[in-house]
Amino acid sequence: MDIEKILLQSQFFSEISDKGRKSLAKISLVKKLAKKEILFLEGDHGHSLFLCVNGNIQLYKNSGEGKEIVI
Repeated sequence: MDIEKILLQSQFFSEISDKGRKSLAKISLVKKLAKKEILFLEGDHGHSLFLCVNGNIQLYKNSGEGKEIVI
């Protein structure tokens, strides 16, 4: 997977310099998730930025009553 190309095609990263994009690509990792696999949980320490290249992500939180609320 060509991470630099993915970054260039992403609206979020499309305007950074070539040098910046190359630097970002060097420290980027590809993570493939299975259906229903959890990427992170509410309350986890934030240390990463995730970019969904293809597919869908469901974001939800649990209510006080234990119900799953899709955001």
